[in-house]
Amino acid sequence: MSDVSPAPLPAGALRLSTTLFSDLVLPDGAARGQGTRHAYRSAWSAYETCCASLGREPLAGGPETLALYAVRCADRGLAVSSPRVHLTAIGAAHRLAGVALDLRHPRLVMVLEGIARDKGTRPRGKAAAAGPDVLRLMLATCPSPTTPLGARNRALLLVGFGAALRRGELTGLALGDVAPFGLH
Repeated sequence: MSDVSPAPLPAGALRLSTTLFSDLVLPDGAARGQGTRHAYRSAWSAYETCCASLGREPLAGGPETLALYAVRCADRGLAVSSPRVHLTAIGAAHRLAGVALDLRHPRLVMVLEGIARDKGTRPRGKAAAAGPDVLRLMLATCPSPTTPLGARNRALLLVGFGAALRRGELTGLALGDVAPFGLH
C-alpha cells in the first residue's frame, strides 16, 4: 500500500482503481450523472471481487470471465438489466486501459440471452400520461390547500402537469426557475 494519495480528479470524473494497471480515470463525458458514476464504481468493484475469487485479472478481457460474472450477477438475484449495466462499466474500463474487449462475443451474448430467458424481462410499455380527469383525482386526494403540505402538493401537481415535466425535472426545480404567470 502506498502513502501517496491519488491526484485529485476533474469535476465529474470517475476513478476506477485497478490492481493490474494504475487507476483509470473515466472522464465526465463518459459517465455523466452521479447515478451512472455510482453504478460504474459499484459494478467495477463487484467485477474485481469476482475476478479475484476466480484467480483472474479483471482487465484480461476474456468472454469466459465476463460470462461467469454475468451468471454470478443473475445468481445474486440482480435484475436482468444489471449484468448489461455492469458490462458497460467493465467495457469502459477496458477501453481506458487500451485492452480489447468484445462485449458482443457469441459466448457472452448466449449467456446474457439465457439469463434473460430464465429470469424474464419486465414489459417495456410506456405509462399513459395523466389527463385532466386523473389530475382532478390526484388534487382531490391532496391535504387541504390551506395547509403547507396541501399547498405544496397542489403546486407541484399543477406546475408539473401544466409544464409537462417529468418527475426528475419537477424535483429539480428551484424557486428561481418559476415566475408568477405573466411576469418575466
